[in-house]
Parts: sequence; structure tokens; C-alpha cells
Amino acid sequence: MNAIQFFQWGGNNSYFRIELLNGKGVADEFIINELYITATQRHTENTAEILVGEVFPSPTEENVFLVKRSLLRNINEHLDKEFTGFTLRGNFEWAPMDFQHYEGNAGIFINNKNEYIADGYTPVTRSYFSFEDINHGFTAYKKIEVNIGVYKHNLPTLQEAKNTLTKLVIPTIIRVEVS
Repeated sequence: MNAIQFFQWGGNNSYFRIELLNGKGVADEFIINELYITATQRHTENTAEILVGEVFPSPTEENVFLVKRSLLRNINEHLDKEFTGFTLRGNFEWAPMDFQHYEGNAGIFINNKNEYIADGYTPVTRSYFSFEDINHGFTAYKKIEVNIGVYKHNLPTLQEAKNTLTKLVIPTIIRVEVS
């Protein structure tokens, strides 16, 4: 069994989906390049940000991005860590921006069920989406962090989550007016 067969996320689906709830044309100004998983060692503060793979727009659906599950890398050494969220890096022309929260369709889906609903007001109990500009020397990019609050006794380990994570739905993006 090779590493790709060992780590087939979400069952037989060959893609992990990232969906935007915004209306038409948003994906033209919103480009996600890479998807990272955030994982934390249980009972410690040892956190790893693990590159999952490159992200590309769906050729058939607007406002949907896909990650080939076969692009998964560097994951096997972290299977015992708890899944605590995602980091999306890319070019988002909508900066500064924020998210419209309390949208029932937004969140992190496990087995096609929204287990971690997007909620910007109580990040302790749900998933919380935040936006940040990052500058590292000559490299500038933007990132969206999706953090999961612990409202169950334990979050799933990457070993448990590898077959059940199905999609990430990003809440509606709103522009923040700067005066």
C-alpha cells in the first residue's frame, strides 16, 4: 500500500472541496493557492501547520476550489495530533475584508455534515474564520485561518479525520471600509 492509498481523505472522493458562499464572480478576485492543516499535539501546545497541497478552481462550478487528495504530503508523522483547523494562503483582492458569520451553510464538514459551524462570535464552541496579511521579506501573501474551538471532549486526530473530512465552506466575504 503506498502513501496515497493509505491516506484517501473522505473515502472514494478524489477531491477535498472548498466552497465560497459569495455570489457570482467572487472567485475571480479570490484565489487560494495552498491548503494547510493545523494540528496540535493533545495536552500540549505543540502545533504544526502541515502543507496538504495546491488548490485550484473547479472547472465546472463557480466559487468552488478543489484539492487533489493525491497531493497530500508530510502527513504521516502527524497522524496522532488533533485536527484544529485549516490555513488557506493565496491572493485575495478583497483586502481588507471580514466574514459574514452565522450562516448555517458555512463551516467544516465531516461526512458531509457541518460539524463545525462558522461562528465569529463564540470561537470557543465553533469554527472561527479570520483574515490576515502576511509579509515575509520580499514575499507577501494573504491567509485565512480557520480555527476550531473545542466543544467536544477531544477533537478528532488526523488519523480519525483523514477519512471523514469532506469540505470547507467559507462564509460570505464582506469588504471592510477603511476611512
